[in-house]
Amino acid sequence: MSAATTAKKPTGKDANGNTLTKAYEADMKRETLEFGGPIGCLLIVIFSHIIPYYLWYCLEFNNAQLTLKPDISLIIERAWPTWFAAKVYLGFILFQYLLAAWIPGFKHHGLPLPHEGGQKLEYNCNAIQAWYVTLIVVPVLHVTGILRLTVLMDHFAPIFTVAMLFSNFVALWVYVVTIAKGRQHRMSGNFIYDYFMGAALNPRIGTVDMKMFTEARLSWIVLFLLTCSAACKMYEQQGHVSGSMIFMITAHFLYANAIMKGEECVVTSWDIFYEKWGWLLIYWNLAGVPF
Repeated sequence: MSAATTAKKPTGKDANGNTLTKAYEADMKRETLEFGGPIGCLLIVIFSHIIPYYLWYCLEFNNAQLTLKPDISLIIERAWPTWFAAKVYLGFILFQYLLAAWIPGFKHHGLPLPHEGGQKLEYNCNAIQAWYVTLIVVPVLHVTGILRLTVLMDHFAPIFTVAMLFSNFVALWVYVVTIAKGRQHRMSGNFIYDYFMGAALNPRIGTVDMKMFTEARLSWIVLFLLTCSAACKMYEQQGHVSGSMIFMITAHFLYANAIMKGEECVVTSWDIFYEKWGWLLIYWNLAGVPF
């Protein structure tokens, strides 16, 4: 992975002709703590791993009723990661990455970065093309039986576990590599907080900005596919799809479609320009939001 931002001091000027050195120095000062500081961040990390399993257990094994005594052994048994779940989840991410990297798209530039001397990073906005390709490929795989959509519901918990493990691995790897290369930004000095918020600003693999890739594509496409999988499972079991399920498919399609169509609007958002790519964004975009 290469980072588009570095720790070198800029020598350029902003749009108003002001030197960017002060902006850079202010950007590199100690981070203002959010989310209750290290303790709050640690609690968020812990409960972000517990709550999804708890809700899944209540839906799957307790007739959608909350319980104070979930069967932990059953959760471990049914949610244990499998090679099949890993192939489905990681294969999907690889497929989406290849689409993002190879399909021509609308070239758009982000906001000027003070620590890069006012440089504007270029983004290949092709999410809508990748989205339409996905909408063609997935039904073909389902109809031909190569990979039926129902497998997402049949293997929901193991796939979520794979997503959880993968997102934590990516978060730690990005953090360590960024620190090792000296490309960190706005660090507080507290490992828990800095790991939670992140150290890297605009890390890229090839030409693909990983923060925008995971935020604007993966989470919403996975969410839509999970909803479609639930509809297929309902039809398989009951012979029909309910009105409420049709509503959810429509809602998730319209939401995902709007994000893909407006990807160039994300480029200049606060998330891409300022927010770091740490555990918070990585876990929730790769696992928390869709599952």
